[in-house]
Amino acid sequence: MEKIKSNKRIQLKGKIIETFERNGESFVKIYLEPSYLEISAKNLVHAHLGDNIQIKTLMTIEEININFN
Repeated sequence: MEKIKSNKRIQLKGKIIETFERNGESFVKIYLEPSYLEISAKNLVHAHLGDNIQIKTLMTIEEININFN
């Protein structure tokens, strides 16, 4: 099967629902309906629980699997 590689810039909007530490580093959990994203909080020093957040990212599709019925 041939590997499909594609890059797409996307914007995500979510809400900070949890702050926590892991191995001495601060993280935030962001609710992105219907899922969650955990990211480092080192660049979010002024963010608080319940704040709405916008994330601009580059998504890379590494593989697509198709299951035929």
